[in-house]
Parts: sequence; C-alpha cells; structure tokens
Amino acid sequence: MPLDVRILGASQPLSAGRRYDLLCQSSGSRPPASIMWKLDGQRLERTKETVSGTKRRLFTVVKALLSSSVRNSETKNITKLVRSY
Repeated sequence: MPLDVRILGASQPLSAGRRYDLLCQSSGSRPPASIMWKLDGQRLERTKETVSGTKRRLFTVVKALLSSSVRNSETKNITKLVRSY
C-alpha cells in the first residue's frame, strides 16, 4: 500500500456544467500503485498517468482525471481506487 494518497485540484464541492482537472497522487508504494477514477461507479477513461521511482525503489504515481465535466445538477460521486499489488 502507498504511504500517502492525496487528491489535488478540488478543494470545494464540484458544480454542474463546469470542467475540472483532478489529480490523485500516491507515494511510497512498491510496486507502483494502481489508480482508477470512477464516476457513479463507472470507470472514467480520460486519464493520464505518470510513474516515478526512487533509489530505494519506492514509487510515486500521479493519475490525472482530464477535463471531467459534471453534466447536470444530479448528485454525482467521483471516487478513486488505489491498489498496490
């Protein structure tokens, strides 16, 4: 498991009709963590992942959710799933 997991890019609730870029950053895992973004249980595919390692073979993974739009005023749950194998 990662030593630290953070969500970056949204410090307030999201509003309908606006676009957002969100980041999930995990650090200190071996092997690299697997990160998946979901919206109301559906996997979101518009993502970009960056993996970097240290001399001690601990990895940092950043997975960006690119320009995700909250389409209407319904309550939506954006979640991330972080796993290390």
